[in-house]
Amino acid sequence: MTLDQELAKNIQAYSKMSEDQLLAELGRRLETLPDESTKKMSLSVADAAMPLPTAVLAGPIAERLKAIALRFLKRFNNDLYRLMCDPNDPDNKKIREAASQGEQAITVLLGSLLLSYFAWLPGIIAIVAGLIIKRFVKSLADAAYNGVCASWGKELGLVGS
Repeated sequence: MTLDQELAKNIQAYSKMSEDQLLAELGRRLETLPDESTKKMSLSVADAAMPLPTAVLAGPIAERLKAIALRFLKRFNNDLYRLMCDPNDPDNKKIREAASQGEQAITVLLGSLLLSYFAWLPGIIAIVAGLIIKRFVKSLADAAYNGVCASWGKELGLVGS
């Protein structure tokens, strides 16, 4: 299985999790990253983990993990917005074309683009892409896509109200 295929498979698995589960899992991955590299664990594509139990999601551990994930995402939020929403970004046209072809096409393209844009480890890319798919998949290929971008842009202060 190629890296793109592995990424796509895991992105699809992650996109079925709740946003809280994805944030907690991203925080867990980010927090354990130094341990993984020193223990020579596989850093390729981490399989989608089982969703954290509801009790853990409501507890202080999950809140700490989600805070780690949100800080990480905040650092890259503007770049992710440009990639997904800015018509002047050279890859945005590819994303919109893939979006019009359905979830499988956008999943494969998004995994590849995140890898080339950010050089994150594939396990991180799969979760971040899962979060993006969660926001966009229901609005692919219609006017709601533009609505998601407009709302995101306002949140970032990149577009007027």
